Amino acid sequence: MKREKKDKKKKHIFRSRDRPARLLDPLELHEKAMHSIVLIAALGLALMIMDVLASWNGGDMNMYLDEDRGRIYLLRPESKDSPSRMRVKAKVKTEQGQYEKDFDLTLSPYEPAGKDDVPEDITEKEPAEEERIMYQLRSIVSGLDSDTSLRRVLLPQSLPGGEKIVWSRRRESHTMLIFAATVAFAFLVYRSRHSPIKKQRQENMESVAEGLPVFLHQLVLLLNAGLILDTAFERVVDQNIRFKKEDPGYFFTRIRNIHGSIANTNASLNRELQQFARESGVSEFLRVSTVISDNVSRGTDLTEKLEEESHALWLARRMKSEERGRLAETKMTLPLSIFLGVLILITVSPALLEMN
Repeated sequence: MKREKKDKKKKHIFRSRDRPARLLDPLELHEKAMHSIVLIAALGLALMIMDVLASWNGGDMNMYLDEDRGRIYLLRPESKDSPSRMRVKAKVKTEQGQYEKDFDLTLSPYEPAGKDDVPEDITEKEPAEEERIMYQLRSIVSGLDSDTSLRRVLLPQSLPGGEKIVWSRRRESHTMLIFAATVAFAFLVYRSRHSPIKKQRQENMESVAEGLPVFLHQLVLLLNAGLILDTAFERVVDQNIRFKKEDPGYFFTRIRNIHGSIANTNASLNRELQQFARESGVSEFLRVSTVISDNVSRGTDLTEKLEEESHALWLARRMKSEERGRLAETKMTLPLSIFLGVLILITVSPALLEMN
C-alpha cells in the first residue's frame, strides 16, 4: 500500500513536466521577422509601381501641340463622356524671376450649342508682381471651361502683361517617400524581432522575484521543523502542486521540473538550483542558491542564513509593492483631475445658463 501511494505521488508531481517552461526560439522569431520583411517589401514595391503609373498618367485629358503655330491645346471630352481632368504646371518667367503654379484642370464634355461666356481678361495689375501673376493664372484656368462649344481648348501662351507661360503636365511622385517608409518599417520589424524573448525574460524575472520569497519561507519552516533539505524541497513542491493545480507560473513550473529531474536522473539539488538561478538572472536567487551550495559543500548553518535571506526578500517585496502603489497613485492624478474639471463644469453650468 505504501509503495502504491508513493507511485501515485510521483505521477502527480511529474504532470508539471508536460508543460516545460522555456524561452521562445530565436531562430523561429528570426524567420517570422524575415517573412514579415518580405511582405513589407512586396507591398512597398507594389505601391511604388502604382505611384509611378499614377504620376505618368497625370489625368485622363489629352494635350496636343500645334507645331505650326506653336500652341498647346486641350481636347474636350465627348458629350456622352464624363468630365476629364489633368494636373498641369504653369511657369512664368519675368525679369524679376520665375514663378510656378500647379493647377487641377477640369473640362466639361463638348456641347455644340454651348454658352457664349468669354474668359475674363484681367489687365489690372496688382501691387505685387507675384500676386498679379498668380491672380491672372487662376483667372485663365478658371475660364478655360467656360465655353463648352469649343472642341479644342487653347492654353494661352502669355499673360495679359506679356509674360510668357510654359505649360506642362504635373507629375507627382511619392516613390522616394514610399521607399523610405518601406525601409523604415522593415528595419523596425527586424530590430524588434527578439522583443518577445526580452518580454518573456522580463516576465520570468518578475515571476521569480514574486515566487522566491514564498518558496524560501516554506523551505525555512520545514527546515526548522527538522526536515533535511531534499525532503523539505520535496514537500514544498508537493504542496505547490496540491494548491496550484492550474498555472503555477514560471518560477514554480521550473521548481517542479527540477524536482522531476532529481527524481528521474538523481541530479544534484544545489546544482539544479544554481543553474536555474543563473538562467533567471535574479541576483537574490543567485545569492540563495549560493547559500544552499555552501551548506552542501562546507556544512554551514543553512537554516539561519536562509531565514536572513527570507526576511530580506520579504522586506524588498514590501518596498516594491509600496513603490507600485505610489506609481499607481501618480498615474491616477491626471484622470482624477479631468474628472474633477468635468464635475465642476456640470455643477456650474446651470448657474451660467440662468445668468444668460
